[in-house]
Amino acid sequence: MERNTKIDKLTIAIPGLFWQDVGDIDYLYPKIKLDNLAKILKHAKMSIIPGSYGELIYSLDDIQGDYAQGLVMQQIATQKLAAQEVAKTEKCSITSNYSAKYSGFLIAEPTHLRLNRDCLQISESELLQLNETECQSIIDSVNAHFNSEIKLHYLTENMWLFCHNLDIGLLDNNQFYPILDIIGEDINDYMPRDSNGILLNKIINEIQMLLYNLSINQQRLSNGSLSVNSLWLWNKNINQTLLTSYSKIYANNLTKLISHAKITSARISSDKISLIPDSINTAFENNSLIIIDNLYYPCCYRDGFSWMDKLQQLDQTLWLALNTQLGQIKELNILIPQKQNTIKLTIKSGYKYKFWQNQQLINLVKESHAL
Repeated sequence: MERNTKIDKLTIAIPGLFWQDVGDIDYLYPKIKLDNLAKILKHAKMSIIPGSYGELIYSLDDIQGDYAQGLVMQQIATQKLAAQEVAKTEKCSITSNYSAKYSGFLIAEPTHLRLNRDCLQISESELLQLNETECQSIIDSVNAHFNSEIKLHYLTENMWLFCHNLDIGLLDNNQFYPILDIIGEDINDYMPRDSNGILLNKIINEIQMLLYNLSINQQRLSNGSLSVNSLWLWNKNINQTLLTSYSKIYANNLTKLISHAKITSARISSDKISLIPDSINTAFENNSLIIIDNLYYPCCYRDGFSWMDKLQQLDQTLWLALNTQLGQIKELNILIPQKQNTIKLTIKSGYKYKFWQNQQLINLVKESHAL
């Protein structure tokens, strides 16, 4: 951004900026010096808006309502367009077979559950570093075991489609969580509890027993890789295209965005999504969104030392750069996605004249837990 360029609105999404466990706040925040962040937030106005981190990432395209069903329809539309160029392979069978044979669809993410004291913590699919061959081997084993009762369909290495004719009714949208929203959490706190949820949990348990004995998992363990010991099933009603409203999107981690773009006919073109440049202030453009997930994973896994170190680094890079440009930005929005919603911190150019409003960072963090 040039020195004299005025920006009407800049948005930064930074999940994990506020530590999740309120009992640790008084211990962690006094240990780190965050002069630049504190200066930016001292006049911030805090509010809550709908949408979790997962909903932000999965709102890349025009899917409205049932997300899994939306993927099916996009797959069908894509395959119709490619019908003349692509033979009727197994990958295209969802059009003629799965969508015709099955009435319900969920998202299935392969995962590794790890035992931590008395709970099972879920980890993101990307940690498994699966390749397509491994995925297809697992999918074929599960499909053969259930003999058409359910059917898995490959989308990407980290996301599959779960096709079914189960009588599970309409589960409450709030009972479903993508793995992205519950990394490091005890899965028992995020499983549907009603009779429909019990049926899904029974299927997941059966899949877990099957996965335990698969030779591919034994090979992965012998190679020092994590085993695929469970699938996580979810779906969401996507009500907003949260990302399509921005003129430009910058991210430090393009894995989720690019992975998602492989599945859908995403409206966001590749030239609209870029890696954050080395000089971050060049990403400060009007109506742009900057997504930074450096803090998110250590926050999810409760790795306080790593989180503090990365937060300190951001204070000397992102927040320092913002401080030098803050006078040129009419409205700065900082989004901190949570599991159910998003904390929004708004800093407008006129707020600096509210001298009576001088919030301490640690108090702002505590206030966010009370909302």
